[in-house]
Amino acid sequence: MYSLIDMMKINGDLPVKAEKLVLEWMKLHIDELREMWDSQSFKRIEPLE
Repeated sequence: MYSLIDMMKINGDLPVKAEKLVLEWMKLHIDELREMWDSQSFKRIEPLE
């Protein structure tokens, strides 16, 4: 689990490569993620290509 405030890991473990991919994806979509969290209206966000 990662924080939407500073993208720091809150808990859980991932392999290093997977964690890098998660953070890359979060950087691309952080505004969308924060907006969905605030509105509690969730939609699909495209994965990394």
